[in-house]
Amino acid sequence: MNIMKIIKHKLHTEAGTQILYKLINEELQIVIGKAAVSRFNGEVRLHTIYIKPEYRGMGYGERLIRKIIEDGGDTPISLCTHLGNISFFAKYDFEIITNEDDSSLVEMVRRTF
Repeated sequence: MNIMKIIKHKLHTEAGTQILYKLINEELQIVIGKAAVSRFNGEVRLHTIYIKPEYRGMGYGERLIRKIIEDGGDTPISLCTHLGNISFFAKYDFEIITNEDDSSLVEMVRRTF
């Protein structure tokens, strides 16, 4: 069985804190997924979440997004994504807040409850 570990790298800048999450297969010593978020003025923004194609559909994206949500605590988390990704984020209580008619992108937010 493969042992997975999430590590975080933080970078503090004038614009806030940037955090890179890496999901690592410890047995193979490879990164199979990444996510990047930023924190600024009490807000969290998810910039990207990516799982290598050969590891998709195995729950690794869920593992990364749950860690981001856990680390976010009571802070709302916002993101911009393609229409095809809405169902993934909706499973984790993200809601559409804007959708331009001529765009394939939507803004979503996960509010605290």
